Amino acid sequence: ILDYSSDDPNVKSIKKIIAQNLYDFILHANVLNFMKTVPNLIPMLLQMIDVEEDETQLNTYRCLGKLMNERDIKTMASPNFLQHDQVKVELIKQNALPLLIRCIIETEFDSIRVKPIVLEILLALSFNNDASSALKQNINLMSKIRNLVDNTNSDK
Repeated sequence: ILDYSSDDPNVKSIKKIIAQNLYDFILHANVLNFMKTVPNLIPMLLQMIDVEEDETQLNTYRCLGKLMNERDIKTMASPNFLQHDQVKVELIKQNALPLLIRCIIETEFDSIRVKPIVLEILLALSFNNDASSALKQNINLMSKIRNLVDNTNSDK
């Protein structure tokens, strides 16, 4: 289903149902623990967020928020991983930017261990014109980064 065009109404509907059901399953601790062991689940969810349907995107991001942990983000931040332009393009293509931005903006993510890694990923992705534009247009992200810079400068 992931290989079919997201413009097809039937595909959109199926993806919407899948995302809703996955999120419903994730609300159960035992199922969530099992889902965390499924090796390709996060990449598949990243493929689903390209659907132009708000509810599908919301439920997909909710699933990713429950499934991704610090280790997953560190894996994404691995220097060998991020140095490859193909990987950067794929992250952008898979629409990972909103999830990464969420890691910076929301307070639930660890400021010491998670946010610096995510900032490194965003820095690496910012050399892509499309990613750079998307990052600059996100007012909340830019405000958060300005606050980080101001706080860092005031600590010196």
